[in-house]
Amino acid sequence: MMSLHNKYKIGVIVILTTILVACSNESVKTSYYDNGNTSSELHYKNEQLNGESIYYYEDGTIQSKYTYINGVLEGISKSWFLNGSLENEISFKEGKLDGAKKTYKMDGTTAYLETYKNDQLNGKYISYHSNGKVRIKGSYDQGLYDGYWMYLDRFGRMVGEADFKHGSGKQKAYYTNGKIKQLVSFKENKKDGREEFYSLEGKLIKVKLYKEGNFIEERLK
Repeated sequence: MMSLHNKYKIGVIVILTTILVACSNESVKTSYYDNGNTSSELHYKNEQLNGESIYYYEDGTIQSKYTYINGVLEGISKSWFLNGSLENEISFKEGKLDGAKKTYKMDGTTAYLETYKNDQLNGKYISYHSNGKVRIKGSYDQGLYDGYWMYLDRFGRMVGEADFKHGSGKQKAYYTNGKIKQLVSFKENKKDGREEFYSLEGKLIKVKLYKEGNFIEERLK
């Protein structure tokens, strides 16, 4: 008949074995540069990336961080320039771009703000000049230009505008005197139809024809 003491020892061994087996499913793989500094630290579970993955520059500063769940990107990923300033922040859901993607310049100012849903541009889009002023502002619907877009110079003056519906519409560019400089027709985000060019005095000077983004011919007037 087995004693209570032996039963206890067997129970402990079983528990420890279970813990060791469970722990063996999780691991951290570390890679190194020739100078000995860490190049990456990747967390795994059941041989799939799981948890935080960190990549480093050769001098030891962090280059990027990603989060995985069962091998799939999830949550906010970040990357940095070598000088330590943030390069981008990207939102993932189930391995696909979903939410805001912010891209920065090395001096810390914002370069782009893009919005995604299910790996497609969907929602607000803004790009910026080097001085921080808005360059382009508009929105997307399932990857297609949609709604009102405006284009501004580095001083904040409007130099163009467009009105799109699911990628189709007309885009206008202006001279600094406010007169039209260029008028372009789009279909599904591509030039389609006439692209008209005007003189400073408002006279039509030439026309280019496009079909599904492909240049067809150029005409004078």
